[in-house]
Amino acid sequence: MKLAALGEFATGKSSYMVVLYGALVNKTADPMVLVEVLDEVGFLNRGLQELAANRRVTRTDSESEGHVRLCATSPQGELTVDLPDRSGERLKMMINGRTWDPELQTALHGLDGAMLFLHVLQFDPGHPAEELDLLLAGENPPQLDPGPAEEDPVPWEPSLMPSDVRAIDLLQALLTQRDAPLPLAVVLSAWDCASGEHPPAAWLAANAPLLVQFLDTHQDELPHTVFGVSAQGFDFNNLDRTGGELTASDPWDRASVLDCDGASVSLAQPLLWLAEQQPDGEDGG
Repeated sequence: MKLAALGEFATGKSSYMVVLYGALVNKTADPMVLVEVLDEVGFLNRGLQELAANRRVTRTDSESEGHVRLCATSPQGELTVDLPDRSGERLKMMINGRTWDPELQTALHGLDGAMLFLHVLQFDPGHPAEELDLLLAGENPPQLDPGPAEEDPVPWEPSLMPSDVRAIDLLQALLTQRDAPLPLAVVLSAWDCASGEHPPAAWLAANAPLLVQFLDTHQDELPHTVFGVSAQGFDFNNLDRTGGELTASDPWDRASVLDCDGASVSLAQPLLWLAEQQPDGEDGG
């Protein structure tokens, strides 16, 4: 089963893969049980050390195109999960440049499913159309903080697209590359920092209505669900507000995943859900 972790820079892809690996190794990702890691685990082990020290997962230049390949058992049988973590910077350049990166296009060929990562603290909901018209004309909408109006209109460019439009742009590009449906798990990372009491699906509907409309319209091509993931367990910028017991716990124990309705599930559930979407008779190997 070949999956891809998709998302722009710093959207939580690496952190999730690290804590999932930690949970599998320490047998806390029930009902998924690790059989074997088929790739170099240096990055994963170092990532666990960073999380244990209350530091964000980082990558060296040589690790910028991460990859996790493992064999595990699940209710769907034995799975070989091939999970390339595509560079967020490369995805950003692809969207902004409106053209496929050849290496990225090749790497995403033949996917069985994907996880689309969106960071709740970095999510740009954009502006209503009437506000955007004023901004592009160099004026300040009345409800925004007043400041000196720009003398010249701001030229539009793809980098000005809000997060949900950029996500749609990426998904549309993926759909042009395939004939079969692509199961999609939308992962809202840093979920512990999400404001309000809404479950993940409701948060996405409130903050990314265009993306939700696109996904619903393309349900047959993009069967999907939503998860809220807290890979770190808490905001490392607010350690003074965090209890000692929480900071002392193992990374895979303080990490959490909620399903679309807000129920607590296994750290492996996004992968398990994707495995469940595979056609009957495929073992994912």
